[in-house]
Amino acid sequence: WGENYGAQCGNGTNVTELPPGSYTGLTNIVQMDGGRSYSMALRSDGTVYTWGRTENGELGNGVGWSNYVHSPQAINLTNVIQIEAGNTHALALLRDGTVRSWGSNFYGQLGDSTRNDRLTPSPTRFSGCIVALAAGYSHTLALRADGTVLACGNNALSSLGNGTTGGIYPFPSPVPGLTDVVAIAAAGYSSFALRSDGTVWSWGYNAFGELGNGNTTDSAVPVQVSGLSEIRQIAASYYNGYAIRNTGEAYAWGRGDMGAIGDGSAAWRLTPVVIPGLTDPKKIEAGDAGWAIALLQDGTLRAWGYNVHGVLASGAPLGAYRYSHEPVLNVTAANGVDAGFATAHVLGHLVGVTGVETPASEQVPMALALRVAPVPSRASTSLAFDLPSSGRVAIAIYDVSGRLVRSILTEPRVAGRHTTAWDGKTRSGEEAPAGVYFARLTGSGGTATRRIVLVR
Repeated sequence: WGENYGAQCGNGTNVTELPPGSYTGLTNIVQMDGGRSYSMALRSDGTVYTWGRTENGELGNGVGWSNYVHSPQAINLTNVIQIEAGNTHALALLRDGTVRSWGSNFYGQLGDSTRNDRLTPSPTRFSGCIVALAAGYSHTLALRADGTVLACGNNALSSLGNGTTGGIYPFPSPVPGLTDVVAIAAAGYSSFALRSDGTVWSWGYNAFGELGNGNTTDSAVPVQVSGLSEIRQIAASYYNGYAIRNTGEAYAWGRGDMGAIGDGSAAWRLTPVVIPGLTDPKKIEAGDAGWAIALLQDGTLRAWGYNVHGVLASGAPLGAYRYSHEPVLNVTAANGVDAGFATAHVLGHLVGVTGVETPASEQVPMALALRVAPVPSRASTSLAFDLPSSGRVAIAIYDVSGRLVRSILTEPRVAGRHTTAWDGKTRSGEEAPAGVYFARLTGSGGTATRRIVLVR
């Protein structure tokens, strides 16, 4: 719901200010994301759907300028494990650790060493095994399995963190001095990294204090976000940064006059402050228009900031600022949330509307799939897996070098949806060190692999 002038809500229209309940009809979705005027969805079978308005090929359907797609359409991608939407460019991470990209490439943000726009998913030059992607307005970050970060694209405001300001970098290069990274985020012209020690680092544009280091000066190198420790999730928008601590506190910093801090005031916060009353959220997402949304443990949502196009869905007047978080109406059992510029995407079940994602007990899955949560995790990681047919199943954890860390199960299972967990320990019963791991599911329908980020 929210802004829909480009048909980015995906319900067959381009009527704006759609309320919660305008669903896409997609099923078995594991991730969604949105750019300036388009949206993307990743299904559990590794296929990708796009819809909305393409300006530079960002729908990946082979069509360029000013083409509208009002309902989700599959594009030519398989074996995808993560999707990422920039302003007018898009990326997909494949199971083999390679990256495909498409859309605008004026600044080299597609990472293919050229500045040519791509109308369909195309190979890139991101080296090594990539485990996560993040996209800003015109730059891209890629996290490698060894904990280092690659960056490419527009460096006019130091977004690439390479110690310089200015220039266009179409070939992905490492961010100097940044190691042991387990998660990344990007928005606007700013970049963020969560390290395995629970600290957060940022670089790039800082006019609104979004780097969180106590000033409004841009930084060409990573600087530590002040006062944060034991962080398990980070998020960013054009104006703000967000973090969730392992103990449940949620933090925000940056521009405050539109309400995106959520602390009840319009003050800008140049260092992180606790968001009052937002206790132990599963996830925070933020839209570049100046709003944020949090998924709570009970499946409900809270939203705050600028209610542009009704994106807060809290009953607030259109265009109003909400300085404290309010409940999103009619959402009862969400299991995922993502944000476009001014459009909210929710996986789950809405009151009076068929859910975007079919309840687990209602049908036998069509494809073998594996999902992990949370990412990152500090101890136990939930492993949910779908079996299209009965048979023997194996789940094991491997490190980035392919060495077996722990066998989770090897046993017969009936067709359907199941859950198990990894307790973060090795075969010998010791705690596995912080870092990136991979869970591999093997069943009669093939194999599925998902990334686990373990922080201590």
